[in-house]
Amino acid sequence: MMEVSNEKEYLSVFINVQLSKKANELLTKAAGRAGRTKRKEAMLRLEDHLLHFPDIASTGKRFTE
Repeated sequence: MMEVSNEKEYLSVFINVQLSKKANELLTKAAGRAGRTKRKEAMLRLEDHLLHFPDIASTGKRFTE
């Protein structure tokens, strides 16, 4: 009998998102300061945010433990 794993294997994906004017401005400036493209800056920031904040209630609000 084959053992079934509960862990799903995730692949890299491309995702399109709509940014507000302010978020676009902030991302553009951050990418410029870092010498990266906006795409690379957004990818790095999203991954970093997800690693540090696994859950979020809404913009600026975190769930408390």
